[in-house]
Amino acid sequence: MMLQEVQYGILQITETLAFLHSSAVNLIHRNICCESIYITNGGRWKIAGFGFSSFAAYNSDANTEKLFTYQEFDSVNNASVNLPVQPQLAYVAPELVAGQHCTPAADMFSLACTVSGSHEQKQHTSNENANNNKH
Repeated sequence: MMLQEVQYGILQITETLAFLHSSAVNLIHRNICCESIYITNGGRWKIAGFGFSSFAAYNSDANTEKLFTYQEFDSVNNASVNLPVQPQLAYVAPELVAGQHCTPAADMFSLACTVSGSHEQKQHTSNENANNNKH
């Protein structure tokens, strides 16, 4: 995939998030990651996996109970409340993991982690290929 295609794809995802975060929809996805972004045969980038999304109106400071548990960070005493499915921890904003007020900025944090992680994976793959060609 060419750099311009990737840039245009990221723009499409950003525009989609802007629409979701707008006052018309007021939705926070809360699980933007590589697995929730699909590329159609026509080259359009789409967001899927809305299972963890919430309306920002219901995401207030008054409701600060933890929505997800993370075995890596939670104490053993809280292990009995694990959900069968959880968002990708590597891409989730810290405030969501901590059970704090979540804003649309959490989705932008997740998008930045996704783009960064994809770039690092591409760099790692390119370096491996270069090293394999030297032998």
